[in-house]
Amino acid sequence: MKKKNELNIEYLSLDQLKPYENNAKRHPKEQVQQIMQSIKDYGFNDPIAIDENGLIIEGHGRYEASKALKLKKVPVIRLTGLTEDQKKEYILVHNKITMNSGFDMKMLKRELEKLPKLKFETYKFDFKFMSDHDYKKKTQESICDILNLGYARFGGTGKYDIPDILPTYEVPEGIEEWIGFNYVLSDKNPENKAVHFFIDD
Repeated sequence: MKKKNELNIEYLSLDQLKPYENNAKRHPKEQVQQIMQSIKDYGFNDPIAIDENGLIIEGHGRYEASKALKLKKVPVIRLTGLTEDQKKEYILVHNKITMNSGFDMKMLKRELEKLPKLKFETYKFDFKFMSDHDYKKKTQESICDILNLGYARFGGTGKYDIPDILPTYEVPEGIEEWIGFNYVLSDKNPENKAVHFFIDD
């Protein structure tokens, strides 16, 4: 008799799987190609997780790679007993957890130095000779891109990259009060008010 939460691997055809239409995790073409190469190099070792009805909970990238490889069947595990809200939560939580840690750079360098270089270029291990500081900087830039923080990024100068703010000699008419930007959303009477950004300065 099957125990509760015991996972069994099944092999299903792709037409038995249904991608979640609101999946927030992006799988660009380059990443799908890397997954395809990984499957070719090492096998399909990470089953796609589905619910009782074949809806994909996690593994959309593997699903896309499987389609591109024209695989007849793929390994899956069924996650049973989750509510509809729990399924949606787990889709987000699973993807976020995979993004919450980086590499031990010293250990990574030691491992990569022991293994064939060309093999790992496919998977974009292009930071082999980066310092730990450079890696953290690149990681932070990636986070900014993921969160679209780049749209609020301004060019700056000096050691701390402080934005250059040009002086203004005109103030719009009707301004009676200046408020900090941290009060914009909570201010109940915004009429005739302007916003300043000098909170900690």
